[in-house]
Amino acid sequence: MRVKYYFDIEITEKNTLKIGNKEFIPSIRKISDLSPVLMNPIQSENPAYFMYRNIYLDEHKDLFERNRIRFDITILLPLIIGKEYNKTFGHYHPKSNGFSYPEIYEVIKGRAIFILQSETFDRVFLIYAKEGDQVFIFPNYGHVTVNIGNEPLILSNLVYSDFQSDYSVYREKRGAMVYVTTEGFIKNPNYNTNFEIVELRAKKLFRELYLEYIEHPEDFNFLKGMNIK
Repeated sequence: MRVKYYFDIEITEKNTLKIGNKEFIPSIRKISDLSPVLMNPIQSENPAYFMYRNIYLDEHKDLFERNRIRFDITILLPLIIGKEYNKTFGHYHPKSNGFSYPEIYEVIKGRAIFILQSETFDRVFLIYAKEGDQVFIFPNYGHVTVNIGNEPLILSNLVYSDFQSDYSVYREKRGAMVYVTTEGFIKNPNYNTNFEIVELRAKKLFRELYLEYIEHPEDFNFLKGMNIK
């Protein structure tokens, strides 16, 4: 599979990601790995999605490392797992002076719903995104991404590299506050189900995320939270 982006992206038969002469090996999340967050757990060793971390062209290596910003690519396969559309596990980011680190996602190919839930579990944003759209992950919100299309969903993201994500809430509550299924949205009963659901549509905010960053890295200092240096 080849995809045109700022650079050409090639996914090989072995699921490695090639950019020019550089090759990246994925971390693989299997369907069985998602079992703790599925509405109806399924045990399967088949892959659900592939995560490629720290993607950069050689000429931009110092720029990313010096600023401690990471560019990733994630590919979610077009699957129905039980009744759910394939999704990421979900996590929150740690806080810096009361606010969790933000993040920016971009849909390179496919269609997605981003599920953003508040840390107090009183509100959920369901953000529909298509190819070229960018989505901002608000501070103090956890997030899950769902592939609602019939082709692989290819995402990129920019995030501060100096923290570890927290998956515990999603594991304890068996997923996000809402399941996205072939029968519509179903509230997760492990939360207080008296919460607000807000549906939004993402937009293309700027050019390719990678290009925007390498040309204007100072515009992304906010990703470092309150620890900007």
